[in-house]
Amino acid sequence: SLPPESIAFSWAGASQPVASNATPEGRALNRRVEVEIWYDEPREVTGTEDVVVREDVRRFKVCRTETVCKLRYREGHAQRARIRNLIQPLADRDALTELPDRFVEQVRETLEGLRDRRNVTIKLVAHTDDVPLEGRAARIYGNHLSLSRARARRMALQLMDALDLPAAAVESDGLGASRPVASNATERGRALNRRVEVEFWYDDALLELPDEPQICPSDGDFDTTVTRVHEPSEGRLPALDFVDGSAVFPDEFGARLERALAEVSDRRAPRVRFIGYTRNAGLTRRVADVYGDDIGLSASRARRTMQRVQEMLSLRDDQVEHEGRGFVHADDVVNGGFLQGDSDHVLVQVVYDEAALDDDLDGIEALALTRELEPQPPLSLNPMRITVDGVPIDDPKRNSADIQRCTDVALDEAQIAFRFDDLESERRLSLSSTPATSTGGPIRFRMYNNYPHFIERAEVRIFEQGMSLRDAPIAVAEIDREGEASWIPDPSLARSPLAPMAVVLRVYDAEGRWDETAPQSLWLAPAAGGEGLLDAFEPERTEGEMLLTGYGESDRTHRNIPLGSASSIRVSGDAIPAGHSVWLAGTELPVNDEGRFTGEVLLPAGMHTVEVAVLDEEGNGELFLRDLELERNDWFFVGLADLTLSTDFGDGPSS
Repeated sequence: SLPPESIAFSWAGASQPVASNATPEGRALNRRVEVEIWYDEPREVTGTEDVVVREDVRRFKVCRTETVCKLRYREGHAQRARIRNLIQPLADRDALTELPDRFVEQVRETLEGLRDRRNVTIKLVAHTDDVPLEGRAARIYGNHLSLSRARARRMALQLMDALDLPAAAVESDGLGASRPVASNATERGRALNRRVEVEFWYDDALLELPDEPQICPSDGDFDTTVTRVHEPSEGRLPALDFVDGSAVFPDEFGARLERALAEVSDRRAPRVRFIGYTRNAGLTRRVADVYGDDIGLSASRARRTMQRVQEMLSLRDDQVEHEGRGFVHADDVVNGGFLQGDSDHVLVQVVYDEAALDDDLDGIEALALTRELEPQPPLSLNPMRITVDGVPIDDPKRNSADIQRCTDVALDEAQIAFRFDDLESERRLSLSSTPATSTGGPIRFRMYNNYPHFIERAEVRIFEQGMSLRDAPIAVAEIDREGEASWIPDPSLARSPLAPMAVVLRVYDAEGRWDETAPQSLWLAPAAGGEGLLDAFEPERTEGEMLLTGYGESDRTHRNIPLGSASSIRVSGDAIPAGHSVWLAGTELPVNDEGRFTGEVLLPAGMHTVEVAVLDEEGNGELFLRDLELERNDWFFVGLADLTLSTDFGDGPSS
C-alpha cells in the first residue's frame, strides 16, 4: 500500500560486479538483486527516497513510469565547480608550436582571480575536424582521437613550464571530432572545430546537489561514456619494452590478453589500449624530423605495437586504440604527480566504456530510478509546457492527456490498433465444444462473449432430445474463470446407435437476469461398438481449433441482461512475437501463427482504464493502460446547405 512516488527500481546489468566472473562462485555472487531503503533526516545528510522492488515489476506499464535521477558527487569530485569560456579557445595553428604569450597571460590572470578558490585545476580539451588524416599525422597518430590527445598533452606540458605549475594543477584530454562547433563542410567551419578549450575546476563548499530526485540529463539517457580500465583476474598485463625499434612480447602475452578481453566481453565497447612512453633523452635530428617530439615518437611506437597485436589476435579496428605520452609518465597524477621515465615501453590495457552523464555535469554521477508516475491535474502544471507524443520536454510531470497520447503512440509503434465507439454495442455470446460425439469420455466447452463486465456467472445446460429447454436439465457444467467447462456423460445416456443431446449456454448478471444461446447438438455413443460411428461426425480439426470455432460469433436466442449505453472497445494487431499472448481487459485473446489477433469488449458508460497486455510464456511483458471516458449520450450535428451555381456562355455585349 505504498504510494507510487515511494517505489522505484533500476538495473545495472553486469557493470557492478562484487566478485570475479572468472569462477562459478564469483558469477553466482554477481547475479543478485539489491534492495535499498532511503529516507530523509532533519540534518545535513543525503535525503533520498524509499527504493522497493515490487513483485510485479516484470510487467512494465508503458507510459506509466518515469525515470528520475538522484545526483551525487563521484568520489574525489565532491563539490567541484567548473568554469568554461573565460578564455577563448586556442586555434589549432596556435597550438602546434609554443603557446602564445597572450594565452599564457590570460590563464595567469584567471588563476589570479581564482586564488581564493581551493584546489584549482586547469583542464585543456583538444578537438579536431573530421578531415581524414594524411602524411605524418596519419602515420604517427592514425585517428583524430589520438591526435587530439597528443595536442592537448603538449599544451599541458608547455603551460606547466610557462606558469611553473605543479603536475596536479594541469590536466588534458582529447575528444577528436566528436563535438564540432561548426559545419565541417566549409574551411571556416573546420578551422573553428580545430581548437583547444580551457576549463577551470575548483572546490566550491556552497555547491550542493538537491536531495530530491531530479530530471535525468538528456531525458534519462546517458549519452556520453567514461572509459574504465579493467583489472584482469590474472593481474596486470606486463609493459612491453621497446628494443631496437620493436616491442618485445613475453611468453603467453597473447593468450593472457585474449583471456582479459573475454572477461569484459559483456561490457560496452571492450578494446585494447596501447600507450607509448619514451625515456627522457634528447632526440636525434633524424628522429625529430620524422616524429616531431617525444610525444609523436611514443604515439608512433604505440601504433606499431597495436598493429602487430591486432594482426596476432585478429582484432577489429574498433577493438584497439592508441596514444603517446612521451617521457612524462603518470599512473596517478593527483597523488604521485608526473614522473620522467627512464625506459622505452608500451603499456597495454584492456578498457571498456560505461554510461556517464553529459560533460556539463562532469564529476557527478546519477542513480537512475524508474518509478510509477501519478497523473497530475492540468491546472497544477506549469502554464507553458512542451510535450512531444505525450513525453514532456522541460517538465517531468504529466497529466492524463499526456499519458493517453503517449499510450496511443506506443500502441501504434507495437502495431496494435485500439478503437472505441460510443454508438455501437452489439453483444456476442457463443459456445464451442469438443468432441462433437463421445463414447463416455469428457466433453469440453468454451464460452465466448464480449460483455464480461455485465456477467456474474455462466453455465452449460444439457438436455436430452425432446426435452423442453425450460425443463430442468439433466446436467449443468459451471463455466470457470477461464471461460471453460467440462462434462463426463453418464454411460446410461449412451443408447445404440447414437443418442442425441442438446446443450445451451446461459449467462447471468448480478440480478439473476440471463442471456442464452440457441441449442447445439451433441451425440453420445455406447463405449463398446460406438467407435466406428464417430468418424463420420468428427471434423478434421484439433481440439484447440474446435474450442475456438465460436470465437467472435453470436448465436443467442434470449436476451434479458440490460447493457444500457454500453460502448464497444476493439483491438487488433498483426505483429505479436512468437510465444507471446495478448490480453484485453483481463481476457486472453487467441493469436494465430502469423502473430495476428483481434478482440472486442463492451463497457458501460463512465471512466475506465482498459488494459492491453502482450506477455511472454513466463508472464513478462508490456501493459498498455488506456484511460477512457465513455459518455452516456453522444451527440452530433448535421448541417444542410443549398448551393446555386450558374455560368454565362456569352462572349459579347448583352442585349
